[in-house]
Amino acid sequence: MAYNGTGYYSKKKTAAESENLGVIKARIKEKKPSGIYIFRGEEEYMKRFYYSELCKAAIDSDSNITVINSEDFSYEKLADAMTAAPAVDYSGSFFDDGSALSDKKREAIRVIKLQEAPVYKLTEKEKNSFENLCRKIGSDVCVIFYYTNNPKKEAEYSKSIKILSKTEGILDVEFCREAPSSPQLKRWVKKHFEAGKCVIDAQSVDYFIETVGNDMCTLLSEIEKLCAYAAYKKLPAVYNEDIDFICIKNTEARLDEVAKGVAEGDYSRAMKALVRLEADKMPETYIFGAISNKISELYSVDYYKRRGMGAAEISAKTGIRDFAVKNDLKYLSSIYDRGISEDGENPCKKLVHIVAEYDIKLKTSPVNKYLLIENMIFLLCGRYKK
Repeated sequence: MAYNGTGYYSKKKTAAESENLGVIKARIKEKKPSGIYIFRGEEEYMKRFYYSELCKAAIDSDSNITVINSEDFSYEKLADAMTAAPAVDYSGSFFDDGSALSDKKREAIRVIKLQEAPVYKLTEKEKNSFENLCRKIGSDVCVIFYYTNNPKKEAEYSKSIKILSKTEGILDVEFCREAPSSPQLKRWVKKHFEAGKCVIDAQSVDYFIETVGNDMCTLLSEIEKLCAYAAYKKLPAVYNEDIDFICIKNTEARLDEVAKGVAEGDYSRAMKALVRLEADKMPETYIFGAISNKISELYSVDYYKRRGMGAAEISAKTGIRDFAVKNDLKYLSSIYDRGISEDGENPCKKLVHIVAEYDIKLKTSPVNKYLLIENMIFLLCGRYKK
């Protein structure tokens, strides 16, 4: 997921990544999960889900699942795991005849999970041997190179992924987070609320995702909290106020809250978010960036609106998501109504000047930077003319 100061969005899957995920789904459905896979990306929930599904399709049994952590990784351990025959699961088969046992044995598949494997540390000879192993991999082996999302180790992981992705027969899937506006994500959230016997309407689902973010692990945790709260209070449904009371807002949502407060001229809303961000020791540059990016976005939308473009055209021209453009058009009405500029100057241009002035102050003034940001918010919300 990336953050542009005005909201968060999802990196789109490439055609190859979508195709590879489709292959995995088909193999799981057919209960033929053998192959070699790279699982990477920031959506941890989906990585765990598909790893679990591969294990189930492989006749999930502890004896046939091997996990090799990064500190234990070596070519010898990987080769031994890939060439070992899967164990037969005899559970429930004591009275089965020989043919049934034979069928069970043929179906069993060994699953090997390599957690953050430092493949780049292999010697050239070991890399060549590994490529040969991959070409000759049997139908009874499922290998998953699993990389968690760790920005501090991204450069290290990318070296291994680069080697693996060039190896013949390996399916590389980057699990990206869905955009907050994604219909699939909204359905997933609604389904999990229903599973927790908790009623929530479509607007509250949107607000929930906006507040909590689009990380599915975090969403699931907050859904469980809300469902427990609703059951305890015997609520017929949960609404925005319940979400505000129970759920923890993620960093992106708090930054977004400051920016939206400024755009709406809602000083109280912006300051509540700022106070929380200060308590969390959010760097002032991040907060300033969220606000300045929002003002820049509003200026761009206003510029093209003045030239007669509609929301769809502005979205196509600027790359700003269509729903964000529609919201910005509403914010612009508020900005013009607030009369921020008394001399006939474009009010959006006036806001840009304020941001530019405080950009210099934040870099040069000895005054507390949070206080400077508070003063800037005060001006941007049109609390007094300047």
